[in-house]
Amino acid sequence: MKPLDGLYSKTHYRAALQPKPFVEGVIAAVSCAPEIPMPPEWMPWVFNVNVTDDSRVDWEVLTDALVKALRDTLSLVRANEPLLPKQYCLELTLSDSEQAQWLTGFLYAHQQLQPVWQRAWEHLQTASIEEAETASHSLTHCLKVFSALADPQALLAKSDADTLRKNLPEVAKTLPRTLQQYRQLADRLAGYLPNQFESFTQRTD
Repeated sequence: MKPLDGLYSKTHYRAALQPKPFVEGVIAAVSCAPEIPMPPEWMPWVFNVNVTDDSRVDWEVLTDALVKALRDTLSLVRANEPLLPKQYCLELTLSDSEQAQWLTGFLYAHQQLQPVWQRAWEHLQTASIEEAETASHSLTHCLKVFSALADPQALLAKSDADTLRKNLPEVAKTLPRTLQQYRQLADRLAGYLPNQFESFTQRTD
């Protein structure tokens, strides 16, 4: 059983957290960051702020499971395995599908980690303006794909719905490749920041 499965099998832990796909998306983005934040920084992003006093919640058990989930996700990153669960698919009629929730969590964590990405990009810009511009374009492309698939209904409501409805499934097919592009970009930028990747994974083994 995966660490998060144990938490979400119990009502009180499930109530203390954001939906599971959202939490998985947050952890995936944290795992890909150029610099891995420590648990006290990222864990609040996955909690349900309305549940803080449930006596049934053992916060040590909860945080331990989250750290183990991060450890497992970091292992996927190191093994170059897909981060998005296979069962999470595009559903054009739903903006709260599991895939949409996962991407919403991923984008939320990326937004919180923007200072890290910006700092790494600035160091890269100092080394090579041309490479920094390429990195910026790559990241913008990735975030546009993630945003489109995180809320397809909002996108369809704003633009040419018929054309987009036909094109979004093709965009969805690029998601694994786009996630890989995002991950490779983070790896490249990590070289311009103090790299906590190995030291942190050793602590969570």
